Amino acid sequence: MCRQYSLLVAIVLFLTGSAAAASGEEIRVGGGGAAMMGIFQPVKPHFEKAAGITLINLPSSPKGGLVNLIEGRVDVTAAAHPLDGLIAAARQDGVG
Repeated sequence: MCRQYSLLVAIVLFLTGSAAAASGEEIRVGGGGAAMMGIFQPVKPHFEKAAGITLINLPSSPKGGLVNLIEGRVDVTAAAHPLDGLIAAARQDGVG
């Protein structure tokens, strides 16, 4: 549980910096259900209140979240799966 909160803090810091550099208004977050429901959905209201930035959660499959990131549909993606497996799956679908 402590590892999840450490990861969450790192993600929130990254999101805050990315949003300020990008538009300062919203961050589109994509990814698999476990990561979305376990991390981003619970912190969404607290993050928005503290940062003044809207989180737009766009759940998909873990692989779909990575593909959406590569194709620019989301600013950040999250998955509860190893990255190398997601990359291999995306390559099988023709995403480079």
